[in-house]
Amino acid sequence: RQQGKIRFFGFTAIGATPALRQVIDAHSMDTAQVVYNVLNPSAGNTVPEGYPGQDYGELLRHARATDMGVINIGVLAGGALTGTEVRHPLGMPSVAPIGCGSNYAADVRRAQALTRSCRKDTRIALWSWLYVFAISHPSIGTGSGWLLYTGTAGTRRRRHQQRTASAHSSATPYETAK
Repeated sequence: RQQGKIRFFGFTAIGATPALRQVIDAHSMDTAQVVYNVLNPSAGNTVPEGYPGQDYGELLRHARATDMGVINIGVLAGGALTGTEVRHPLGMPSVAPIGCGSNYAADVRRAQALTRSCRKDTRIALWSWLYVFAISHPSIGTGSGWLLYTGTAGTRRRRHQQRTASAHSSATPYETAK
């Protein structure tokens, strides 16, 4: 900073939750990259005892209280939220869960259950809901424009873009998840 080479810096909030809180409380960094997705919403919401992933203990609220910026990572849970165990040929051959379930296959099964649930609500496609969920928490500020952009501009069909924009303007998934 003193040399003018960086303006802000942060850390990736993966590890033991009490240690992550200590880093935030130290006020020595500007941002935290936090795992927050529909398979593990614990960084933004309370989760029941025995939840199948790491409990991040509402880390988003804690970061916001200390005026730390948040970058959401793991929006698609390492690909598990695509609903398939088949990896793209150019992608990593295997992915360990980051704060979600015990293994990738279990995360994919949970994602498939979400897909079935979303089919009951035809107003929004699962992929739209995933991106909207990722940006809807009030503590997430950094990267939210990019997330919305990738959720809409990455589609070829205009109706997909319209559905995502419509879902974004309706009740937020964060409020629904609470």
